[in-house]
Amino acid sequence: PLEGLSVATPGRSYVGVIEEKAGYTLVEVSAEERTAAVSERLTSEAVSCRLVAYPPADPLFFAPFSADTTGGMKRRLDRLPFLPWRQSSHSVVHVGSLSSPMGRKVRVKMLPSSLVVSPAPGLSDVERAKQTIVSAFLRLEDDSFARATNDSANCGEKGNSLPPKKRERKRVSHDDFVTITQSSIKNNNQQASNTSAIPLHLETATQLGLMMDPSIPSLISSVLPDSAPTSCRRFLRRWLLIPPPPSIADAMSRLVRHLKDESNRALPSMNAPPLTGKVTSLIRAGQASASVYREILSALDAASEILLLDEIDSKSRGGSCSLVNPLTQILQHETGINVVNPKNLRTNFLDAMQLIESVVSTQYLEFSLPNLKCKDELNEEEVSFFGDVVPQAFFDRNEIVWRGRVKPTALEHADRVPEAAKRLAETIALDFWGAKMIEYDKDGKIDLSNAK
Repeated sequence: PLEGLSVATPGRSYVGVIEEKAGYTLVEVSAEERTAAVSERLTSEAVSCRLVAYPPADPLFFAPFSADTTGGMKRRLDRLPFLPWRQSSHSVVHVGSLSSPMGRKVRVKMLPSSLVVSPAPGLSDVERAKQTIVSAFLRLEDDSFARATNDSANCGEKGNSLPPKKRERKRVSHDDFVTITQSSIKNNNQQASNTSAIPLHLETATQLGLMMDPSIPSLISSVLPDSAPTSCRRFLRRWLLIPPPPSIADAMSRLVRHLKDESNRALPSMNAPPLTGKVTSLIRAGQASASVYREILSALDAASEILLLDEIDSKSRGGSCSLVNPLTQILQHETGINVVNPKNLRTNFLDAMQLIESVVSTQYLEFSLPNLKCKDELNEEEVSFFGDVVPQAFFDRNEIVWRGRVKPTALEHADRVPEAAKRLAETIALDFWGAKMIEYDKDGKIDLSNAK
């Protein structure tokens, strides 16, 4: 159900740790969202805290310091200084009901020096780290894909049961992953800087109540009301564990200050659930249902309305307002997508809405959307019905898979369905029921009173 998609915990990221002279570089690769979050100059304690707070998928990639002439081969992978399971039993951090630091140990896969991207002119350290870990992740995916293909081939005819996305997969490269960095980003009138906040260490985060230790009250539960959405709780916890750079923190401060100002207009009520990376994954795999796309329409419509707030407030108050600008700064930091002009972003949202509306039926939208003119006709959504001449379950089984979900105009032969269903029903009435002639009543049912 879609409610589960909007509140579901994001899938575990594949994590790579690169040992540098100035500390550790942590790269978190999200297979669902196709993002690569890069954090530089971390201490071993900060990396350990991150691994406990957000347990990685198996395996954990590790690239030793390039100056290590042994390539790290003589080092024990289970004793690396940043691994949280190196701690003694009395300092174990409880995560939910788990007794170990991460619930389970994750295999550490050491990357050979040949897979580590070397410095090159015009290639930043962030991009090098991203390419190294994303390439390692893609090699892992390729191995998994090859095994699945071989297994299906060895099964003979059963190999045809492999899903299409497994039988033929588009080649993915590190260029398909958006880079998200914890350093300050370049704004329209500012120069980029390498300023970044220092992440919390494990002991500090535990004492603050951010690590779900049962002996310490939760800070998030103390700050937010019980009715706060799960997505808000995740967001606040992540911002406290991984503080944003000063410029983004300042944007959040300005945004909150604007919302707290009683002289400003209240935000309009929005009916759009938060969407997780799972939705993106479903769309990319071609498995998103019509209900998922309808929720995306609601989210896009709400975002389009929010991007208009500054313009509406400036006209009503005769001055400039600052709500959208800090919001887009935070959006750019969170997604890695360059937001140059909010108006262009809104135009892209509206174009996406029109594209979805041209295919997906909007007849059963729970709420009307101000930025979408629904053109569905109710009779286009009705399953064929001709009375008792043909069991209704027959038409339901053949048409309900797309009626009310996909617009008939988007299907190649949907316009032939009503006439084909009518001919079928009339033929059955004549040949099976023995009707002398075809007559319809006022409800559109075939009259069988003259049948033999």
